[in-house]
Amino acid sequence: MKFRLLLTALSLPIFCSLAFAQASLTGSPNPFVADSNGLGQITLTWSAPAASSIEIHVNSVAGAIFAAGTSAGSAQTGLWVTDGMQFFLQDVSAGEPGTTLTTFTAHAAPPGLPGLPAGTNILISSNNGQQLTYAVSGASEIEIHLNTPSGTLLAQSTELQATVNTGSWVTNGMRFYLQDVSGGHPLTYQYTLATAVATVEPIAIFAVVPNFTSGVLFGGTPGIASDPSNTGVSTTSLYWNAPGVTDVEVHVGAADGPLFAAAGGNSFYMTGDWVTDGMQFYLQNASSGNSTAPANTLAITTVDVQSALTRYIAANDGVNKLSVFNSSSGQPITEIVVPDGARALDMHASPDGSEIYVLASNGNYYVADPLTASIKSKINLSTSFNGGPVPAQHFTWIHNVKAQYLILATDPSGIISIVDPVASALVKTLSCQCALGPSLVFSPYDLRTYIPEAATAKVPDANQIVVVDSGLTLDTPVVGPVYMGNGTSPRTAFENIAVVQSGLAGALVLQLVSRDIANSYDAGARVLYSYDVASNTFYSPNVVSPVSTLLGFGKHLYLQAVSFVQTSCCNPVVYKDLYGSIFGYEVVDSASPGPKFQLEGTANPPNPGSELLLGPVAVDPAFAYLTYAQASFGPSGYVYQSPVYIYKADPLTLEPVTPLTFLNAGPAPGLVGWTLGSYVFPFPAN
Repeated sequence: MKFRLLLTALSLPIFCSLAFAQASLTGSPNPFVADSNGLGQITLTWSAPAASSIEIHVNSVAGAIFAAGTSAGSAQTGLWVTDGMQFFLQDVSAGEPGTTLTTFTAHAAPPGLPGLPAGTNILISSNNGQQLTYAVSGASEIEIHLNTPSGTLLAQSTELQATVNTGSWVTNGMRFYLQDVSGGHPLTYQYTLATAVATVEPIAIFAVVPNFTSGVLFGGTPGIASDPSNTGVSTTSLYWNAPGVTDVEVHVGAADGPLFAAAGGNSFYMTGDWVTDGMQFYLQNASSGNSTAPANTLAITTVDVQSALTRYIAANDGVNKLSVFNSSSGQPITEIVVPDGARALDMHASPDGSEIYVLASNGNYYVADPLTASIKSKINLSTSFNGGPVPAQHFTWIHNVKAQYLILATDPSGIISIVDPVASALVKTLSCQCALGPSLVFSPYDLRTYIPEAATAKVPDANQIVVVDSGLTLDTPVVGPVYMGNGTSPRTAFENIAVVQSGLAGALVLQLVSRDIANSYDAGARVLYSYDVASNTFYSPNVVSPVSTLLGFGKHLYLQAVSFVQTSCCNPVVYKDLYGSIFGYEVVDSASPGPKFQLEGTANPPNPGSELLLGPVAVDPAFAYLTYAQASFGPSGYVYQSPVYIYKADPLTLEPVTPLTFLNAGPAPGLVGWTLGSYVFPFPAN
C-alpha cells in the first residue's frame, strides 16, 4: 500500500510537468514598436492542451484578466502594452486562481529615429561624412562595410539603432553598406539592409552653418534605389530630423535648386519616379531668412540609383589602385588594390566589360571584379614573365577568326606574348628581333595587330611596324616612309597609332617622331601619316598635326593638336607641350586613293588661358570622354589650380553633354589607363 502511495505521489509532478511542457504563450511582434508614450500593441497566442479553461492575467497571477477562453486561441491587446509587461497563462479548469502554465514578457524595440516609419531600414551619412546613423528592424546583428557588402568592416553591433563615428578618411562619394549578419547571413547584396553615400564638402562651405554638426540627420531609403528596367530613374524616400529647426525646405541639386518639399524639421517624404544616380538633395533651414542661401544648408544627401546594367569607366593611379566610376552619373563606385606589392602597368576591360584585366609589374595579370570590388583571380606568369627576360608592359585584346579572345602583350626587348585568359596560361611567344615601342593596336577589320618598333640607332631611321596576323604568327612588317631627323643623333619611330574603319581592311593613322638624343631638351619633330592596309600605302592625311593624342573608334578619329613652346631661352633651351583644340573626324568615301577625313567637331576650353582640355581618354558609341582642369601655362609647363575632371561629350560634335566637372579624377596629373565596361547588378529576388 505504501508502495502504491509512493507511485501516486511521484506520478503527480510528472503529469504536471508534461502539461507545462505542452503549454505555450507567445506575443507578436516582439519586440513591438512603441509610440511616443512608450505604448504598443501586440497579439497573444496560447496553447494549453491539458486545460479546458484558461485565463491570461497581466503582470501577476492576481492581475487584471486580459483574456479568457478554451485551450487554444489568440487575442489582440489595445495600445497599452509597455516594455517588460508580463502575461500569465493560468489553467482555471478547476477554478480560481488556477495554476500558472507559462508566462510571456513583452519587450519594446529600442527607441527609433523620430518620424521614421516603423519597419524602415535606413543608413545615414551625417556631419560631413564623419558619422553614420542607422536604424533597422528584423535583424539581430548588423555590420557596416565600406564600398561593397563584403568590403572593409567598419562596425558590428546587436543594437537596432546606433551612431558610428567614422573619421577624416571618408571621401566624397564613399559608399557604406549596412548588412544583416543575423544567424551567419553572408556578406552579399541579398542581405543588404541599407546603404549610404557620403557627401563630403569643404569645411569652409559650412563654416557659417551652426546646425551642421549638431545632430541633423538627412538620408534616403532604400539606400540603393533600384532601377531593374535600366530607365535611368527610380524613386526614393527622404527622411530628415533637424532638432530645433521648425521649418525646412528640400531642394534638388543645389541649395537654390528646384523645391521638392517644404515641411517641419522632422519629416519623411517619397519622391516620384524621377531620381537619377548621384542626384543630391539639400536640406535648407527655412525657419527664417533666405531659405536657399548656402549658409542655411543643414545637410546634403546623395541618392544611389542602381540600374540592372551598370556602366562604368575605370582608371588607375599609376601605382596599385584602381578607381571605378559610374559612367552614367560620374559617381565613384569602388576602389580595388592590386595585391602582392605590384604596380599597375596597363589595364583594359574584358571583351564583355564585366571584368578589368590589369597587367602588373611582377609579370602577372590580375582580374578585378568591379561589382565585388575584389581581385577575383590571377594569371600567374611571374616566374616566366611573358617568355622573355622582362615582364610585358603593354597589352591589348585580340581575337582570331574563331572569335576566341586572347591577350597580346609586348615588352621592350621585342618579345610578343599571347595569353589565353580562359586557360590562365601563356600559350605562345614571338620575337621580332627588335626593340618595341609602347604603342600597339589590334585591327578588327583584318584581325592583325600592329606594333611600332622603338626608336633605335638604325640608319636612316627605325620606322618599322611589326605585324602579328590572325594565325598568331609574325607577318611581313610594314615599313614607313624615310624621315631624316634633325640634330647630331636623331632617333625616329612611330609613337602614336590608331586604327579606323576605311575600306574592308581598315586604315592606320600614325605619328612619326624624331628626337635628337644628343640634346635632352629637343622637342622633336613630328609627321602624321595615314596608312591604307589594303594597298600597303602611306598618305598624308587631311587632318590637324602634330598631335598629342590619337584615338580611333569605328569610322571616327579623335586627336588633339599640340605645339611646342620655348619656355627658356638659354642654358638650356627648354620646350614645353602646349595643348590645343581636340578634333573629331569621320572617314568618308572618296574617289581618290587613301583614307579621307571630314571634320565633325571641335572641343576648346571655355577660357584657354586658365583652363585645359585633354583627350579623349575613351570613346563609346554614345560619348567621347574628355579631360578638363583649371590650369595655366607657364615657364614650367602647366600649373593646375583644380583637380582633374572627366566629362562626356557628343561623339560627333564634341560639345559637352555633362558639366565639365562631371567626374572627379583626383589631383593632377589625374588617373591613367581609362577603360569602359559594364556589369549586371544582382538585385535580390523578391
